[in-house]
Amino acid sequence: MFKLMDARQDGIPGTDAVGDGALGTDAVGDGTPTLQNAVLPQAKAVVLDDDWAMQLETGDRERRLGLLPLIERFAVATPGAYMAVLPLCADADFAVRLRALLAVGRLGQGEAFLPLLPYLAEERLNHWRLAILDTLFVLPWPDKITPLLPFLAADHSGDGDAYFLSGLIWFFGNQGLPAIVPLIEQVLDKPVRARRVKDGLLAEAFFLAAGGDTALLTRLTAQYPSFYRFSSNRIWPKNLRPHYGIYPNPDYLLQKALHNGLSQRQFRSLYHWHRNKNMSSLRYSKGSEACL
Repeated sequence: MFKLMDARQDGIPGTDAVGDGALGTDAVGDGTPTLQNAVLPQAKAVVLDDDWAMQLETGDRERRLGLLPLIERFAVATPGAYMAVLPLCADADFAVRLRALLAVGRLGQGEAFLPLLPYLAEERLNHWRLAILDTLFVLPWPDKITPLLPFLAADHSGDGDAYFLSGLIWFFGNQGLPAIVPLIEQVLDKPVRARRVKDGLLAEAFFLAAGGDTALLTRLTAQYPSFYRFSSNRIWPKNLRPHYGIYPNPDYLLQKALHNGLSQRQFRSLYHWHRNKNMSSLRYSKGSEACL
C-alpha cells in the first residue's frame, strides 16, 4: 500500500522527521503534541490501495478518475505501472481517456512508448491522435524517429489530417539532427504535402532539429534542392523557444472536451498535477496546457 500524508507532502510544519506519517508530533518523534495538531486536525492520509490495478480495471468512471492521479503520484517507481493504465487510453469516456493518457506520460516509464503506438495507428480522430502524440512526446525513449516514420510517410490527404501532420512534423523537429532528412524526404520532397503545413511551423521544426544552428541549415541547401527552395530568403527563428506545438492552437483540446459535455472547469481539473518541485521540468508540448 502506498501512503503519504497530505500535510507532509505539501511541506507543512508539524510532521515528524522520520517519515512515519504521524501528524502533529515534534521533529524527534517522541509524540509530543505541537501547535500543528490543533491547526490541522482534519489532515487525511492519501492512500493508493495494493489492488489499485484491479480497481482501475473494474471501477466505474468516478473511481477511475479518482485513481489515476494517485497512480501517477505514488506508483511512479512501480515497474510496469503503465500497463494497468494503457487500456484506458482507448476508453469510450472522454475524461477517463484523456486522464489515462496524461497519467501514462507523467509516470514517465519509457517502456510505454512502443505499446502506445498501436493506439495511435488505430485511432482516426485527430484530437485523440494528437493527444497520444503528446504523451509519446514526453516519454523517454532513445529513438522516437524510427517507430514514427511510417506515420510521417502515410497519406495525409483527408480532411483535417493537416492537423495531425503538422503536429507530427513539430514532434519530429524536437528529436534533433536525425529528424532533418526524414522531414526533407517526407515533406519538402512532396510539395502537395508541404502545402498543407504552415511554413512557420515547418521552419521551426527544422530550426529545432538543427539545435538553432543556421550555418548547418545553410550547408544542407547544397545537398537537398527542395530544402534550398524552402530556405531561400527564409528568416529563421531567433531562438529555440517554440511558438508552435503538437496541437494546432492552445485551446484545441478544450474545445473538443466542451463538445463532449465537459465544462472548462472539469477539463482543467484533469490536468491538475500534484508534483514535487524537482519534477517541474517535465512538461507537455507547447499548447497542451496553455489554456489552463
